[in-house]
Amino acid sequence: MKKKTENISFIEASRHRKAVLEQLYRTPRQTPSEITNKLHIHGSGVRKVLKEFRERGIARCVNENARMGRMYKLTEYGREMLYTYPLTKLLRVNEN
Repeated sequence: MKKKTENISFIEASRHRKAVLEQLYRTPRQTPSEITNKLHIHGSGVRKVLKEFRERGIARCVNENARMGRMYKLTEYGREMLYTYPLTKLLRVNEN
């Protein structure tokens, strides 16, 4: 797993990564299609971000064996990242 500071820089470098991270925080257990529809980001972009998040331990698939309708959620590590100083300024996680 990458260091937290490396992952913060990685997320800050992409508006899509920031948007997907925030969306998974706000609504846990979503399919890539649900994220695509909510954020109006192309499906391939969402799938790429989710793959990157899985590889870095930020998110995980909760039903890996499903052929369709795979659902993703933030890991504990991914949730911790949201409260790291630079990200709280970029994301709207404290707004409700």
